[in-house]
Amino acid sequence: MSQVIYCPVKDVPPPVPDLSAQAQRHVRAANALVDAGDIDGAIALFQEAIQERPGDAETHFLLGVAFGRKKQWQQDISEQRTAIQLNPDYADAKAELAVALRNSEPVSPDPSPTSIIPKASTEANDEQARKDFAEGQSEAAQRKFEAAAISFSEAAQLKPDWPDPLVERAKVYMKLYLFQEAVHSYGAAIQLKPNDPVTLNLRGYALYSASEFQQAISDFDAAIRLDPGMAEAFKNRGNAKWQIGDKAGANADFEQAKALETGSPGAKKTKRR
Repeated sequence: MSQVIYCPVKDVPPPVPDLSAQAQRHVRAANALVDAGDIDGAIALFQEAIQERPGDAETHFLLGVAFGRKKQWQQDISEQRTAIQLNPDYADAKAELAVALRNSEPVSPDPSPTSIIPKASTEANDEQARKDFAEGQSEAAQRKFEAAAISFSEAAQLKPDWPDPLVERAKVYMKLYLFQEAVHSYGAAIQLKPNDPVTLNLRGYALYSASEFQQAISDFDAAIRLDPGMAEAFKNRGNAKWQIGDKAGANADFEQAKALETGSPGAKKTKRR
């Protein structure tokens, strides 16, 4: 009879939890809560998923969108910025960032002059606004357009009677092909400085880029009334007229632009973007 040898059983370590799988489950459950209207519950689950998988751009994007559903725009902006840092080509995060920036503004869409309620201006706010504006310019020069948009928005919030950050933010929106957001940002600047032909021409070009040709023509008309020597506005209006089938009007504008560019007094050239 053979002898049975008993060996002691070694301690078996508990299985290591699959944090990635847990994060995926949390995200699925959070999406279901969003569909059910429980945004607070969804936010809590998205945050748990991020703790388990912090480098996932999509989860940051979804968390930001959930914050946006509650109109908590600064949290939305922060999450979209993180998502874009993790994935610089994340188009949905860029689009959501633009929406959050627009909604976080102190100025409502298409406001009347009396509806703008500026924050109390202080020396500290003005100084920080200038710093944010300079940072936005530096970021734009480095083609960090999403970051530049945030910096310009922060400057506009701190100094809401200053149109320059709104104009510069619109320019970086154009670089990101966010034409409607650019239109809105130019519009907010025009509310602060309504008789500026340069900004009217720029908004007209943004409207043209968004295929809103009749509205673009209205802005070019206004720019030309304020500055009849602006060759760029004639050229832009000619392009818009051509798009709506007014070839005679387009050719007349092209001729006028050419005449101004070849030396007529008062001719101006304005950058389109």
